[in-house]
Amino acid sequence: MNLRYRWTLGLLILVGLLVVGCNRSVPLTETEGAVPTAVTVEEESSPSDTTGERSPAPDFTLETLEGETVQLEDYAGEVVLINFWASWCPPCKAEMPDLQRYYEAHRDAGFVILGVNASEERGAVEDFVTDHDITFPVAIDSTQEMMGAYGVTGLPSSFFVDREGRILGYWPGVLTFDVLEERLTPILEAE
Repeated sequence: MNLRYRWTLGLLILVGLLVVGCNRSVPLTETEGAVPTAVTVEEESSPSDTTGERSPAPDFTLETLEGETVQLEDYAGEVVLINFWASWCPPCKAEMPDLQRYYEAHRDAGFVILGVNASEERGAVEDFVTDHDITFPVAIDSTQEMMGAYGVTGLPSSFFVDREGRILGYWPGVLTFDVLEERLTPILEAE
C-alpha cells in the first residue's frame, strides 16, 4: 500500500468514527450526572426509582420563540414530550414531521411537545420552525443548561413527563409517529 492510500484510508476511518460518535445517544441510566432513574419507554418494566416512584423531571426556565418564558410547571396536568434537537441534525429533521403530526392528533388530550433547540442562533431556529410548519412550543437552550440537567449526550433525545411532572421515560434517537402511537398513546389514555 502506498503512503497516500494509507493516509486517505486512515482519514476516512477517522471521519467515520467521528460521525458515529457525534450521533450516538446514551440512555440516561448510562450517563454520569444525569437523571438516574429515567428508562426508555420501550422497556417492559415501569419507570421508577428504587422506592417504586417516578423521578421528578428537572425543572427549567426557557424563552420560547414567541418571547414567552416557560417552565415545566406551566405544563402541570399535561403529558409532555421534551424533544432536544438541532437544525443541522439529519435525524432531528427526519422526525419533525412525525412529531408535528402526533402533536396535532393528541394535543386536545392534554398532550404537549416542547421542542428544545440545542443553542443555535435564533434566526436559524425560526427558519427551521417555519420551513417544517412546527406549531408546538419551541425554545432555545442557549446555555445548554437544560441539556446538562437532563443528561443529553446525543440528538435527537426525547423525555416523556407525566401529568405530575415525573419522568415516564427517555427515547434516544428518532421518534416516529408509529412509535409514539404504540408507546405514548396508551399512557395518554390511561393518565
